[in-house]
Amino acid sequence: MNQLAPVPAGRHAALLSAQRACNDVAPAADGDPARMLDCVVDAAAAVVPAAGLIAFAIRDGDGLLVQATSLARLRDLRVAAPLFEQPLRIDDVRKAGVQAESLGRTLAMRSLLLIPMPWPQRREGVLVFAAAGVAAFDDNDLLLAQLLGGIVATACRPARLRGRAISDRETVERTSIALAAGSVIGIGVWEPGGLSLDDQLLQAFGFKASEIAGLTQADFLRRVHADDRAALLALKGRARTAGATLAVAFRLCTSLGASPEDATAAWRWVEARGVVAVGHDGEAGRVTGVLIDIDARKRVELELAQNEQTVRQVADSLPVLLVYIAPDMTFRFANRAYRSIVPGAADIVAGDPVRVLFTEAVEDKPDGLLRRCLAGERIRFDSQSRDRDGVLRDLDMEYIPRLGGNGGFDGCYVIGIDITRRKEEERALNRSNLTLEQSLAVVQQESERIWRLSRDLLCVRDRNWRLRSVNPAWSAMLGWSPDTLLGGDSLDLIHPEDRPHTIQARAALQGDASKGGFENRYRNSDGSYRWLSWSVVTADGLVYATARDVTVEREAALRVQRMEEQLRQSQKMEAVGQLTGGIAHDFNNLLTGVIGSLEMMRTRMQQGRLDGLGKYMDAAANAAERAAAVTHRLLSFSRRQALEPKLIAVDRLVDGMDELIRRAAGPVATLQVVRHRGAWSTLCDPRQLEIALLNLINNARDAMPQGGRLVIETANAMLEDFELDGVIPAGEYVALSVTDTGTGMSADVAARAFDPFFTTKPIGRGTGLGLSMVYGFARQSGGHARIASAPGRGARVTIYLPRAAQSSLPPPEASTVGSGRAVLLVEDEPMVRMLVGEVLGELDCDTIEAVDGAGGLRVLRGDRQIDLLITDIGLPGGINGVQMAEAAMQQRPDLKVLFITGLAESAVHEAGERRQGMEVIGKPFTIELLMQRVRAMILDQ
Repeated sequence: MNQLAPVPAGRHAALLSAQRACNDVAPAADGDPARMLDCVVDAAAAVVPAAGLIAFAIRDGDGLLVQATSLARLRDLRVAAPLFEQPLRIDDVRKAGVQAESLGRTLAMRSLLLIPMPWPQRREGVLVFAAAGVAAFDDNDLLLAQLLGGIVATACRPARLRGRAISDRETVERTSIALAAGSVIGIGVWEPGGLSLDDQLLQAFGFKASEIAGLTQADFLRRVHADDRAALLALKGRARTAGATLAVAFRLCTSLGASPEDATAAWRWVEARGVVAVGHDGEAGRVTGVLIDIDARKRVELELAQNEQTVRQVADSLPVLLVYIAPDMTFRFANRAYRSIVPGAADIVAGDPVRVLFTEAVEDKPDGLLRRCLAGERIRFDSQSRDRDGVLRDLDMEYIPRLGGNGGFDGCYVIGIDITRRKEEERALNRSNLTLEQSLAVVQQESERIWRLSRDLLCVRDRNWRLRSVNPAWSAMLGWSPDTLLGGDSLDLIHPEDRPHTIQARAALQGDASKGGFENRYRNSDGSYRWLSWSVVTADGLVYATARDVTVEREAALRVQRMEEQLRQSQKMEAVGQLTGGIAHDFNNLLTGVIGSLEMMRTRMQQGRLDGLGKYMDAAANAAERAAAVTHRLLSFSRRQALEPKLIAVDRLVDGMDELIRRAAGPVATLQVVRHRGAWSTLCDPRQLEIALLNLINNARDAMPQGGRLVIETANAMLEDFELDGVIPAGEYVALSVTDTGTGMSADVAARAFDPFFTTKPIGRGTGLGLSMVYGFARQSGGHARIASAPGRGARVTIYLPRAAQSSLPPPEASTVGSGRAVLLVEDEPMVRMLVGEVLGELDCDTIEAVDGAGGLRVLRGDRQIDLLITDIGLPGGINGVQMAEAAMQQRPDLKVLFITGLAESAVHEAGERRQGMEVIGKPFTIELLMQRVRAMILDQ
């Protein structure tokens, strides 16, 4: 609750005197304010003693017509006046606009109080108080002028309106306390026996018509917010002097028909201002007052208070020291950083005097920094101060004056930023600068010493690579004097073979900050050459280069390279020796079986005993197939065998090999086959996959001489990049693995297991091509092979083949061949030519034979119809099979060609482009395979 300054007793008595005079002359004045004012002018002057002129005027257009005044010369004078609806105080008419200045000039006054007065009989009236000085009136003058206006206005009301239910004394008191402001809501009297409020106030705050009659204090208090009732009830207890004016702010419910307890009820801030009447016993009695609408102002104050709290929180969060000092040299605010760092500042509260600010004593300095700042000067300087822990801190201090609303300065901000670290860095920099010249001199001396003593070539060149300076090493190493070198680009000293790449490397070093390196040979003065390794950088339009003599390293590297080549040749010979021994052993065994079986067949046929020939034929055929397998291994490890990829399901292929698998595993191994029934299909050569699987089974069986467990498993696999090390692309693969519980392999052996000719078996028992063939087949099929093994824990070898994109096999081809088809057979080996010719005869084809490429080409350039060309690739006479076929296809573009070769499918690509209509079949081949391929190619026409 805010208590206003009390009205001086003399002026209060003058106000009562004016009121009595108005009551006395009211009947005679008959509602004329001018006559009323003439009677009470002396009393009015005592009420507002600062006024040098008191007048009453009425609105007349945009001006005022003076009706009564204390100066006769102004009576009936029409004067200009500013527009206003509320009581108006003008401290200086010269600063309040043209109309106010005109009114002041007419009245010869500088300060004005203009009080509007309702006048029922005529136009609106205005009570004018004027003074010659600037800002002659204060708030009390304005308040008492409004009270006087209220007294005059009430006395001028017609008699029928002056007779009310309340006594004349109460009317006078209530009217005289009214502040005559547009924000006044209503008038009331609060006394021990009850409460009197006018109708306007009651209706404004939602009291029902039925509640107005007999309204009690309790009824009114129920409309007051529960948090504000205590302050309102305690209002009278704060006054002990008659005429004291009190004020209290509280919230009233403004929702019509709603209960204040309703959560949706609306509240409005009002201020009650009243004059207290004190009884003979010294206790406060009646309180006469008005209610003023302060809702907008109060809400602004609350918002400002909230904003101030937010600003304080922000200031407390800043890492700077912040203080606000009032003009009376007292603290108004100090943030958390200031209170936590400055000694003795922890207990500072608002209003404490400023005795010491940081290290500056302010009490005994009338011209000190604070006073200069409060006078409007902005000051900034660096200072040092010890904090609460005694640590000396460097501070960037700034004193900033705050401009008030009246144009003057109403305070001072003092800001301190801790710059201790920056100052320490500056001091360290200053110390460094003291020795900078000495350091530069040392660096210069060291650089010159390095330039003179370096054994590497050092030089500076211009943009055109002309030498500008060289160090003494050029003469020591190459024997050339500086005079010979300077000004030239030294290209004539570079070995002719190295000049092109040297020029290219120089061209790449364009622009500043370019770096590069290269090697070349420079000619000595004696004609010999030295290898130099150059490091070059460009900067500021120059080229800085250094070169190290690497002749010894180059010669050593060349010797190592020669030794490595000799070693590789030796390893090749050793590998060939191993291969020769293994293959010779295998082929001797196989040839023994073939030759022996054929001799037995010849003997039996000469004897006429034909019943036992079948077993010899089977033995010879089996030995021949095994010999073919050896040659396939040789091509497979080099990944050059001719593959015939087909869409196959690996699990079905394993099912179809059941008998072969069990025979290869042998009786001592326990066999388990794990099939993935949902395994994907893959595109590969099924024959080669069967051979690879049998090779893995044979190796697994040999690793378990005492027996063990052998597992064959098919599965789908998703391989990621990190598992493959870039060997094959990541993706979906079909996995076929063989696992044994045998002796296993060490890491070194497993790393070399796929190498050609590598074997741990005794000489004569293995060629070292089995796993090489597996690996070569997998890689040639677009897949991969892996080994997982450890000594004594067995081994697992897995073949990964890429998942096939297509899901079904192409439709089967027809199996019949029409008669009369002409086939040209070119083969230099008589036995093979005879055998293929017999097969073509069985297919009812007309066969034309040639023994070399020239003979075959003569037939092809003739007019005879040729439906199919079957030729070997390696033919005598200078024209191979591929060259012959390409020459023939220029004349016969639709000619079908079947190559039969003991080399590899890649031989076709090496000899020439393989076109559509060309097929390859590798030797040795079965008669059935040859017949299938011939049928397919002829019927395809």
